[in-house]
Amino acid sequence: MARVIFEIDARGITALGLRGAAPWRGLIADKDAITRVAVRGVDIIKDLLDQRGTGRSYVTEWRTSLHPSSGGYYVHPIKKRRPEHTASVPGAPPARDYGTLLSSINFSITKSGPDGAEAAIFTTDDPAKVFALEEGIGPTPALLPRPFMRPGFEQLKREMPDLVSRSLRASIKREARTFRARLKRLFRRR
Repeated sequence: MARVIFEIDARGITALGLRGAAPWRGLIADKDAITRVAVRGVDIIKDLLDQRGTGRSYVTEWRTSLHPSSGGYYVHPIKKRRPEHTASVPGAPPARDYGTLLSSINFSITKSGPDGAEAAIFTTDDPAKVFALEEGIGPTPALLPRPFMRPGFEQLKREMPDLVSRSLRASIKREARTFRARLKRLFRRR
């Protein structure tokens, strides 16, 4: 099940589930601009999640799995030794291990029409795990926050004016080319 992290529409961008995150308000002109903002938002979050940790390094040689028939847990050795994993430190984005959280971040255009477009950046990973990492709350009491959504949201808000202005310039150029082409066709006929 997908959990929406950010909503993007013509009025701005809003972070969902982040306490105290002020929305960015400003006019986002068209579907191209909204798509550009959504793509950049996904890129920012994935860049934050793709960093190597700066904490303790270790090699995992044993894994705990759920036994398929009995439902109990059992420990077994990993056949192929994994490369060394460096954990993240509290306050930094979570370090990549298998990349499941990283690959679960995506976006979709949720509404598109003459009255505007809307997009959503979402994760398909377990929402409890995602928000436990972000806020440092959840089933593990020793888990300290490893924020990646809030820094990503703040960086996206800083980049919004430039993204929107570039998109507006591109739309104006596109419309000017279309207008010039129509004028040429019109005057050729005469």
